[in-house]
Amino acid sequence: MQTKHTTTGNDIESALSSMLEEGGESAASLVLNHLELSRRAIEWLMQRETADLAGDRYSHDKPHDGRFSRWGSNPGSVAVGGQKLRVDVPRIRDNESRTTRSPEIYSHLQQIAEPPLHIMRALMLGLGTRKYRETAEMLLDSIGMSKSSLSEKFVEHSQEILEEFLQRRLDDATYVAMYVDGKVLQNQSMVVAIGITDQGVKRTLGLTQATTENSAVIAVMFRDMIARGLDVDHGLLVVIDGGTGLRKAIDEVFGAYAIVQRCQIHKKRNVLSHLSESDRSTWDRKLSVLFNCEDHTESSSMADGLCAELQRININAARSLAEGLEDMMTITRLGLHAVFGRCFRTTNIIESVNSSVARYTRHITRWRSADQRMRWTALALMEVEPSWNKIQNYRRLPMLQRALQIEVNKRLLTLESDTKPKRISTRKRT
Repeated sequence: MQTKHTTTGNDIESALSSMLEEGGESAASLVLNHLELSRRAIEWLMQRETADLAGDRYSHDKPHDGRFSRWGSNPGSVAVGGQKLRVDVPRIRDNESRTTRSPEIYSHLQQIAEPPLHIMRALMLGLGTRKYRETAEMLLDSIGMSKSSLSEKFVEHSQEILEEFLQRRLDDATYVAMYVDGKVLQNQSMVVAIGITDQGVKRTLGLTQATTENSAVIAVMFRDMIARGLDVDHGLLVVIDGGTGLRKAIDEVFGAYAIVQRCQIHKKRNVLSHLSESDRSTWDRKLSVLFNCEDHTESSSMADGLCAELQRININAARSLAEGLEDMMTITRLGLHAVFGRCFRTTNIIESVNSSVARYTRHITRWRSADQRMRWTALALMEVEPSWNKIQNYRRLPMLQRALQIEVNKRLLTLESDTKPKRISTRKRT
């Protein structure tokens, strides 16, 4: 006679055989995602262990000289794929010791209590802990982890990622450029530094909570990057939006080895903000012509003429254009406007990164601490970093490296020996 246990076993074995025949990702998908199959497999394993000890149900054939007997069942649960499945747990009585216990396989399965990484990743991708129970309950007979339990696990997981993120070494690549900008999270600014390697690869170099006006905090971030192996001995192009504190921190930490390029889009916005609506379209075109000029001598002459013209229209607009104007023309002055103007004349690359970070943090309705902001920003950056494309014309980056080296050498030659900036690379020298 075919027992219920035998039928269940045959069903499970048949299902597993079919999956093995399909193989690959198809089999893995079925095992990981079909909770009903998982539950039946777990119950079959417990029933098989029970049958090995106490024999099949309703059978008079008892192994182990009848030492073990079936003793009913208790409700239980086992974590599978981030869900706790309800299962019936058989009870086994040891007639010699007069004790009862559950199958050993049940104890082993219960030790798998941590939510898997794909659940943690789901939180970053938009599944907040407040929605977790609602989502989990849609799955067949599942018991979702409590919000508080999941949140605690997520905090631990994200804290580990943040520590790894802030400690990773930077001496495994040569960096030729760096973008620095701030991302606002509920009135708090997270300053991010994105580096460009000599192979055109984008990589996050640093992260801190500050405004671009806070030079002291940003300087600490820069020094930490150097301590982790960032080498700027051959020059580093630094693209920024124009924050005064940020500029001060760059000069303080990197000195003559940092060649700054101010974002031309930010400059244009600042200048136009001082003008009336009727004048903005005209000056937008004039500034576009200025910033698209590929000859440095011509662009300098054009800039002087526009500043003089703006003086008659709006003094504040003229001052805004004149402020940091030399930094606005760095790529043009280096003779690389035609090759790298699209990449390095603006902070568009890092603003695109900030937009990606916003997609992962937009569902957070309440920010409780700086630690939470740091963790979520680091998680988002780690998530999007592998998807970043190389910069345009990356194969011609040796041109930029040569231009930066020449610029650094010129700066060092103009300084007196007693004021020569300290070399701050972590590389050993002979």
